[in-house]
Amino acid sequence: MSRKTLAIILLLLSGAIIWFYTSPYGILQVHGQSMEPTMYENDRHIINQEPDMDELGEGDVIIYYDHKRDIFIAHRIVGETDESGIFVARGDNNPVRDEFRITEQHIVAEVVLTIPIAPERYL
Repeated sequence: MSRKTLAIILLLLSGAIIWFYTSPYGILQVHGQSMEPTMYENDRHIINQEPDMDELGEGDVIIYYDHKRDIFIAHRIVGETDESGIFVARGDNNPVRDEFRITEQHIVAEVVLTIPIAPERYL
């Protein structure tokens, strides 16, 4: 590989790293089994920490803060209540919906891509 090619690759890689760390995107690893088989515990997820709240809807996976249990939860939006702006979520592996009433103030991110890493996927 020539020095010029190597320099171009390093420049592009540096630009991508700078963009990633200055953008609203991040990487997250979730814990638990509530989102299996969509998400496994060791998978990595690209998240948008500034989601467009008007675009969120049924089927989107969000990260929200449950202040009653003092934890962050990654679950799928399965609907809205009769009250505007109140989301209902459920883990893909859970038989019932979450009891917590999720508003825009609770949503901290949207999962935009899952990178499968968990060995359970391949057994």
